[in-house]
Amino acid sequence: MLEPEFNNFVGTQWQLHSHKDLLTKLGTNKELLPLINKNFPELGLKTSDCHQLPWVRSTLIWNDLPIEANLKALLDEPKANQTVYFKGQSDFVKKPIPKEGIKAIFQKMIEDDSFFMYWTPYGGKMNEISTSATPFPQRKGTLFMIQYTNYWLEDTPGTIERQINFSRSFNKFMTPYVSNSPRASALNYRDADIGANHPSNVTKMEISKVYGIKYFNDNFGRLVNVKTKVDPSNFFRYEQSIPTKLK
Repeated sequence: MLEPEFNNFVGTQWQLHSHKDLLTKLGTNKELLPLINKNFPELGLKTSDCHQLPWVRSTLIWNDLPIEANLKALLDEPKANQTVYFKGQSDFVKKPIPKEGIKAIFQKMIEDDSFFMYWTPYGGKMNEISTSATPFPQRKGTLFMIQYTNYWLEDTPGTIERQINFSRSFNKFMTPYVSNSPRASALNYRDADIGANHPSNVTKMEISKVYGIKYFNDNFGRLVNVKTKVDPSNFFRYEQSIPTKLK
């Protein structure tokens, strides 16, 4: 996770947050340490940096709870102190971003103080899976995924417009560095900007193809065939659902 931190005295500092996202491995510390130190010696990973624990305890971290907390805490409904609004988008990267591109991205990011990115590395086992093996095609040949998140606390029209416009401008700025033909997106980060059926009770094939190919690439047609067989009346639908074939 990468986000700028603004300081009135020293300008902009960059914060790389990795305590949650650096590594979750199924296995032991004995297996992990040689693997990381061979491939990423600059991290200087030590046994004291690692926590070996049952998987369910690792989920405590994602809920901002200490790993020694009672597991029953996971059953408690989170209590938000205030409402947070956000817009999320995504991209996939097929080629390394050059150093000058990285610098330009950093400069663009500091135009907004509530914008951050997650870069999720792919490769490894993912490269062994064909793009047509499952509906999700972003496997073989993908270097990493980018999640963009812009958040704000005020629901005034001016704030909403400003934050949405920045997200859209950043998305446009990233065009040279990410996948193309199609420019792929991740289904988990629903983005109405790439196409949506409005109202949602009407699903048009020409609109659905736009977002469908971005999410599923060549697998979109196969999903349409499946949807037509199991839900020919298109009962299950929303703004970005898989359409059925017209009869």
